[in-house]
Amino acid sequence: MQKPAMNPAQIWNMSFGFLGIQIGFDLQNGNVSRIFQTLGAEVDELAILWIAAPMTGLLVQPIIGHLSDHTWVRLGGQFGRRRPYFFIGALIASMALFVMPNSPALWVAAGMLWVMDAALNITMEPFRAFVGDNLPDRQRTMGYAMQSFFIGIGAVIAGALPWAMTNWLGMSNVAPAGEIPETVRWAFYIGGAALLAAVSWTVFTTREYSPQQLRDFAGAGDTSVVPDEAAAARRSARQFANGGAIWLGTAIVVGLVTWAHVVPFQWRRVPLSPTAQTSFAELPQTAWSHLPVPLVALNHVVPFHRRMVPLSPTAQTSFAELPQTPRKFSIVPLVTANQATGCGGTSPPQAVNGPVSISAAKPAASTPVE
Repeated sequence: MQKPAMNPAQIWNMSFGFLGIQIGFDLQNGNVSRIFQTLGAEVDELAILWIAAPMTGLLVQPIIGHLSDHTWVRLGGQFGRRRPYFFIGALIASMALFVMPNSPALWVAAGMLWVMDAALNITMEPFRAFVGDNLPDRQRTMGYAMQSFFIGIGAVIAGALPWAMTNWLGMSNVAPAGEIPETVRWAFYIGGAALLAAVSWTVFTTREYSPQQLRDFAGAGDTSVVPDEAAAARRSARQFANGGAIWLGTAIVVGLVTWAHVVPFQWRRVPLSPTAQTSFAELPQTAWSHLPVPLVALNHVVPFHRRMVPLSPTAQTSFAELPQTPRKFSIVPLVTANQATGCGGTSPPQAVNGPVSISAAKPAASTPVE
């Protein structure tokens, strides 16, 4: 026996609840710190108040996942194994969203964050298993993609709600000391209603398979994945791994080049000799932008005592005193000093010990650093 395929409208209904869940999460992430500070929390106290988010996820998700695996509620026929958790979690989370912006004291708001986060996790965790329960293997990618679509839409709506309250409806985004702004309160009210409505839509438009049906599917084996598709899935996994390695390498290179463009020269504490400064000043702008990549590679390949780098005596002494590991990485701030303020054309950079005149400096032959 195979699980029957679901049409796109059924997959839409099954995933629609994630829209409300993400609205709840993003309203929490974007506005709760503001509520805490309004009620008297200091900036350095926010981290301990936010411990609720990872702690509730750590505790609630595995417990709810286990419980929902062994639940079957018969209410008005067959209510299901995952949907009861959807509905109960959404009810509690919606009430927490209504209460949070009306908290009279900081401890009330902190408690509501724990309640809200726990309830959102109660709702969210079974939603992920819902795809595996209801869809055959060949449609699970579509199911998770649909969930991701609603996650993105929910995040945009939640982020835009306070702005829309201010710019479209003319509500005030400021409030007297100790009071929550009107825009934040109404954003939480709308988010709470949207959360309950979206999850309820999924609860009442989607059916679940009974435990006996799921056992039958498992006993017969899901033959919806043919061998060719399984081989394609393995190839896809390798492609993901290779692509991830490429993106990681690209990110490292982009990070180095970005650092070279962003960090002001006066923050790069590298004592260059006048000759070295002249060499950097004479480089074209484009060459500076790409200089870090080959020099960092050179740093790892060429032995230190054979690197032809015209450093001042002070810099040579500093390099000689470094242990091997810091010495390897000390080239990075040196070579990325290429985007310095005033380093274009013939204008020399500023060394850390003050400006150095190079008007009479002539290029000298490079000597190895001993």
